[in-house]
Amino acid sequence: MLSIKKIGIRGFKSLGNRQLNLELNKGITALTGPNGGGKSNLLDSILFGLGQNSPKRLRVGKLSSLLSENNLGVKSSKAKVTLVLDNSSRVLPIDHDQVTIGRELLSNGDSRYWLDGKRVSKSTITDLLSLGSIDVNGHNVVLQGNITRTSELLPDEKRKVIEEIAGIDQFDQKKSESIKQLQEADLRLEVAVAKIGEVQKNISILESERNDQIRFQQLEDQIRWMKAVVASEKLTHISNNVNDLTRSLNDLSLKNNSLSDQLSQSRSEISELEQERAKFISEVVDNRNDQLVSLQELIGNANSNISQFNKQITDSKNSLLSSESEFQSLIESERSLESQINELSLLLLNDSKSIKNLEKSKSLMSADLVSIERKIKQLSKLHIKSK
Repeated sequence: MLSIKKIGIRGFKSLGNRQLNLELNKGITALTGPNGGGKSNLLDSILFGLGQNSPKRLRVGKLSSLLSENNLGVKSSKAKVTLVLDNSSRVLPIDHDQVTIGRELLSNGDSRYWLDGKRVSKSTITDLLSLGSIDVNGHNVVLQGNITRTSELLPDEKRKVIEEIAGIDQFDQKKSESIKQLQEADLRLEVAVAKIGEVQKNISILESERNDQIRFQQLEDQIRWMKAVVASEKLTHISNNVNDLTRSLNDLSLKNNSLSDQLSQSRSEISELEQERAKFISEVVDNRNDQLVSLQELIGNANSNISQFNKQITDSKNSLLSSESEFQSLIESERSLESQINELSLLLLNDSKSIKNLEKSKSLMSADLVSIERKIKQLSKLHIKSK
């Protein structure tokens, strides 16, 4: 059982500003004296040292009234009470035979607490005393009038007082506080679970948006790759068409040259025949009587040769017209080829990765077009000359 061994008081109420030390022996200690001698103030100092903050229980209007005053009405700067407790039974969880607690009240109303000479908080003192079943608001200290008031209590109220004295009420309070803390923890847990659900929902939405973004990026890459493949195939097809048109132009050029040679040869033969005819007519006029029969044969042969030459000229003209038709077709193919090249250039602008490779092919095609235009101009000159 915990008991008070010594009380140290200074500057508290009417006990004066000098240090007062009072040692208490085991058993019952009684204080006697006249009224107004300070017996009740000694009990108030014990309550003050145990941590009592109620001015009513300390029998003052305010805590600053606990400071003692001298004969001139000047209050002391502080009031201090020290209690030395007997802990030989180790009721308190401190490995000492005695435990010293102290409280100091300053003039501004602030309080300071000590435990074995070390400054601590009030809750530390209160929790330590509660382990020894000491409650400053309980029945460890019976004030004036409390005995009469207790005897007049109802049975349930008396039972409650007995439970408080036995320390059962302390555990009920702790149980109530624990239940309250548990309810608050459950409420916080529900809030946390709701927040977790909301966060998980947001995570699911963000994950879905992320997957959609990745899929969109993959589709864009596939589209660019497919455009590049299509552009490459078109380029290959156009290149093949250019090669075919180049071969056709070469064939037409050779054919046109051959027809031009034939036409020149035919004109040369016609010129020779006309010269022979003129010469023949001259000879016939001079030798009309002697060579009449021969002249008729020569005229017949000449007319036959002229018919053959006219037929050859007609065939040459038809071939030349066919060449002109093929020439126009070749020009249209060139225009179509330029249109396809323009479309391919637009496709190539949308795919920056394929531009460098396609620019080389485009340069080659441009060179081929220049060569084709040069050949077309040569054919045009030949065509003009043939006319």
